[in-house]
Amino acid sequence: MEKNDPKAKAEDSQPKTIEQFLRERERIDSILQKEFKKEITILFTDICGYTEYMEKRGDLSGRAMLQKHNDILFPVIEKHDGVVIKTIGDAVMATFSTPLAAVKAASEIQKGLYRHHLKAGVGDRIRVKIGVNTGDALMDGGDVFGDAVNVAARIQSKAKEDQILVSKRVYEEVCGSDEVLCRLHEKVQVKGKAQPIQLYRVVWKDEDVVLEVESKVRAGAGMAQKEGRRSREVLHLEVTREGNRIKLCAYEQKPGEANTIQHYEETSVSMDWVKTRCREMVETLNKVNRRGLISSEILKRLREIGQVFSDELFTLNVKEKLKNSEAEHMILNLDDQLVHVPWELFYDGQQFLCQRFSMGRLVKTRQAVGERRTRVFARPLKMLVLADPGGDLKGAYDEGTRIRDTMDLNKDLVNTTLRSGSITPDFIKKKIRNFDLIHFAGHSDYDPQRPGESGWRLTGGSLKAGDITKMAGTGAMPALIFSNACQSARTEEWGLRETFQEEIFGLANVFLLAGVKHYVGTFWEIMDEP
Repeated sequence: MEKNDPKAKAEDSQPKTIEQFLRERERIDSILQKEFKKEITILFTDICGYTEYMEKRGDLSGRAMLQKHNDILFPVIEKHDGVVIKTIGDAVMATFSTPLAAVKAASEIQKGLYRHHLKAGVGDRIRVKIGVNTGDALMDGGDVFGDAVNVAARIQSKAKEDQILVSKRVYEEVCGSDEVLCRLHEKVQVKGKAQPIQLYRVVWKDEDVVLEVESKVRAGAGMAQKEGRRSREVLHLEVTREGNRIKLCAYEQKPGEANTIQHYEETSVSMDWVKTRCREMVETLNKVNRRGLISSEILKRLREIGQVFSDELFTLNVKEKLKNSEAEHMILNLDDQLVHVPWELFYDGQQFLCQRFSMGRLVKTRQAVGERRTRVFARPLKMLVLADPGGDLKGAYDEGTRIRDTMDLNKDLVNTTLRSGSITPDFIKKKIRNFDLIHFAGHSDYDPQRPGESGWRLTGGSLKAGDITKMAGTGAMPALIFSNACQSARTEEWGLRETFQEEIFGLANVFLLAGVKHYVGTFWEIMDEP
């Protein structure tokens, strides 16, 4: 239709109604949504103290720092399929197709800068803070706009140097990954939001443990005054061996207290007799079926062996202290020649010790114990459940799913990842340090003649004790490993030969020496379904 066409002029002169404009607006909005709106993850970085650095060192030095910063950041962003949208002075804005890619890029950026710090002078270190958010945004002409972008920038502004902070939406997308560890940070008020938003901190490097004056022994909910017991009292039982003589010391104290002097008693016992009773206990436990059901005959036998142990190893005074104690918790302080004794199954005529008390062991060993690097415990803890790696233990798989489902009732406390089926030794070696808690349910092997060959049976091989030894000293290990596997708690006494410092005595021994803080294992045989 030509410009001067009378018909066109007539149409232009027709009055427009509000309804027509609204329909036209709806059509345009639909086009904008379809063509320009997209769910995207936005990452913002900012160099801490850059303005001050420029004032002190000058423009040329400031430009050199910025160039080095870009040389480190840009390849990492590209490696994770990110796109640098723009730089704003010393800040960078980049987008990623997934939250996981953005978080992995952020972690690698901080690690790359840390490596740069090791070579650079103190004044030339580049410290950045990073914020990540995900959501719908408008993309036009290579730029990105919208609320998700604004929130990402504000999250970055709340971070401190070397920190990576992410939104709750990002956390929920990445928490199931076995490569990312996040901690609850804080709720913050940001501009443009009526309610505070929850932030999470990405842990990209090992963190030192916080040493506390008072050790913490906690009872479960509602147990503080159960049966009139004083939950603050802890019963200590110290046992050491010198030849065929055993020294015992039993006393109660509150956490944080220390007595300057303690009374101990001695008793004589044949260590050959102890080894025979230990073997009887293991053989009896091996008769327990894989569901953990104990027949009355087996239970009777366990009580008999446990009572004989108590009769022979405990003095009358120790028995009285155990009987009269109102403590809920017991700490066994053992030397390395007595770790193979099943103290938890000693029987006092009424109960096994593990029924009377919540028990834990502290072991003194002549083996070399390297530096222990443990992350700070903070919410949410990250847990890995390894269930039925061989695919032949249905009960182990059911155990894993029950643990995951139970933990999922409180995801703010524990974030749980379940793996089953294909679990290789290489996977464990690479990923174990990304978790605070490990639960293993499957087969394990124990060879008393070659303890270094003992280990978890996995897909395509075993994670052997010798492999775990190599993990020591190269990063923070999990705080707790629970190994519900055949004979995973079996051990020989530690350190009897001249070569004891280089020896392995079982999974508990090697995991603890590798840096795991707590180890719980079972030592009954898990049999296949009939």
